[in-house]
Amino acid sequence: MKFIQSIISMAAAALLVTACNKNENLAPQADNFPADGVIRVATQVNQPQTRAGMTSDNLTDFFMHVENPVEMTGKYTYFVKMKKEANASWMSYNPQDDSAISQGLPVSEKVMLWQNKVNSVNVTAFRIPNNVVDSNWASEHRIGVETDQTVKANMEKSDILLMIKKSVNPSTDLTVDGKMRIQLDHFLTKLNLTFKLGTEFNLLPGGTASNIIEEVRIGGSSTGVMWKLGEPSLTINFSKPEDILPLSTSYTAGEADSKMAEAKYECILIPQTVPNMYANTGDPMTPPSNLIIKIKIGGKTYAWEHKSNILFANNSQYNLTLNVGKDAVTLSGFTVQPWGDGGSHDVETE
Repeated sequence: MKFIQSIISMAAAALLVTACNKNENLAPQADNFPADGVIRVATQVNQPQTRAGMTSDNLTDFFMHVENPVEMTGKYTYFVKMKKEANASWMSYNPQDDSAISQGLPVSEKVMLWQNKVNSVNVTAFRIPNNVVDSNWASEHRIGVETDQTVKANMEKSDILLMIKKSVNPSTDLTVDGKMRIQLDHFLTKLNLTFKLGTEFNLLPGGTASNIIEEVRIGGSSTGVMWKLGEPSLTINFSKPEDILPLSTSYTAGEADSKMAEAKYECILIPQTVPNMYANTGDPMTPPSNLIIKIKIGGKTYAWEHKSNILFANNSQYNLTLNVGKDAVTLSGFTVQPWGDGGSHDVETE
């Protein structure tokens, strides 16, 4: 019995030594807190699958609110304009109001500091092009999309980005070089259009060697709305619907009676339900219109109308494929998926 007890004791001691050795071999938790206590950022935009819009590469500025919920005096709470400098580093500045901008006054740097390496902060970030946002940033602002999005610059003007308020712990959430991660998502809606042109167009004079579509219009959606900045949803204060001209992104020629020509377009929409019952049509007796796609070919306008409600959700992209014949336009497919990488599922259509 003593022999067995001795064996058990030796085994327990061996286990204890092994456990101690394992604990000693565990790497200590990395401390990425910056030595100077300065808040710096590393920024990324949710990568779009489609061709046009804002990306991590073309993003040059955004607004950011850093709220320290522990320090009641507001000493470690900031609202700043972040700008990407020539060396690709992000610097923080005091936002300018209309008066400062009109006078051409230089921007002043605003250095942000962590209170310590323990206290978390709440961070909200958003990108609104061509808008002046000051310390009253949390109030409602008018935002909108360009009606002419036939050039990439206007699509980028329409692409609003948002990081909803999140908690950041400086002891665990910083990058290896001590920066706060800012992940901006696309706040609005992307509509991707594919037009498949019937082979009969291939037989017309000139054929379909180049894009024969002269104009595309997307009607029925409001192009402006009031937004309480940083909130994940929009108000019901929508502007009147206006036609949007989309960007042409690619074209494939057709061949005789064996291959249909294919043209692709993109545009950015305000998230909403179309018909939009909350839109200001300018006439209380005028009902809101359905989503309608118009295509002009050879001076003739072809149209397709979605004759029921459709919800355009934020940070989503809708892929609409239409078959265009010489006498009619028919639906080929309609899907929705996240604006960034992700799967897709069918949208209910009539």
